[in-house]
Amino acid sequence: MFNVLAQEVSTLADRMQTASYKSVEWDANNYPNGVYMYQIISDKYINTKKLLVTNYKKLLKNPSICHPDPAFQAGEGS
Repeated sequence: MFNVLAQEVSTLADRMQTASYKSVEWDANNYPNGVYMYQIISDKYINTKKLLVTNYKKLLKNPSICHPDPAFQAGEGS
């Protein structure tokens, strides 16, 4: 996993694997909200994807941080 500054923040898998369906989980609770990138690399291609991290517990404590109207107050508005 890389942050938007292209700094590696975590490694989910770092070895060759047999071809089949794979999945990994990344616990992002200790990382700030934001955009992260990850890569899937094989001998035939490199695929880079974006991942948006939003920690809903942080948003619930202060919902105005994700509201487009700066005048929005928690508990008010739509």
